[in-house]
Amino acid sequence: PDLFFQLAETTPTRTEVDSMKQRAQQTEQSLNGRLDLLSPLQDYGSLYMPANRNFRGTGVLPFVVQLGPMQGCEQYLNGIRFLDKGLWDIRAQVTFSWIRFATSEGEVAVQVRNRQGQVFAEQRAKFSSAEVHTVSVVSSVVVPEPGYYVEVFVMVSAGNRAMYAGPAWSRLVAQHISRLSSGSWANGSGPSDVADSPPEA
Repeated sequence: PDLFFQLAETTPTRTEVDSMKQRAQQTEQSLNGRLDLLSPLQDYGSLYMPANRNFRGTGVLPFVVQLGPMQGCEQYLNGIRFLDKGLWDIRAQVTFSWIRFATSEGEVAVQVRNRQGQVFAEQRAKFSSAEVHTVSVVSSVVVPEPGYYVEVFVMVSAGNRAMYAGPAWSRLVAQHISRLSSGSWANGSGPSDVADSPPEA
């Protein structure tokens, strides 16, 4: 008898079960609305330059061909637009053709722009080579709101030097790392040193 009464006292009533079920459903609905609790690492996009475009000289590179599914970002203008704020990892690869009887200097810039098209942050890579040369830039930026986008520019190159295109030679990739957009850290838009040119011989 004592055991029967102990079990009766510890077994929840139908009303208590219904109440617990209702609270669980409310908690689930609340969590479903909390996008900040979801991992942003599935936000990813990859593009490359279409072949046979014969891009030469300087200017923005046409990263317009989507490679695989994109989530949390989209192809926009000649690059990738971020559909969420926070820390984004960016990787770019550009391959230059060989050149003769012209400058072998080259410079590539990965530029992140705000909604108005103004440069928010950039990372550059310089080189000097007359042979076929591949430039890889690994960058990162913290954007304060959705709508910022990244493009790749050739800043310095001989006018008749081509860039090889297609998936074997070109790539622009963005991956979302964190939705945090403010804190005791830099966002990638701070000042940088100016690269000097060597003196003429």
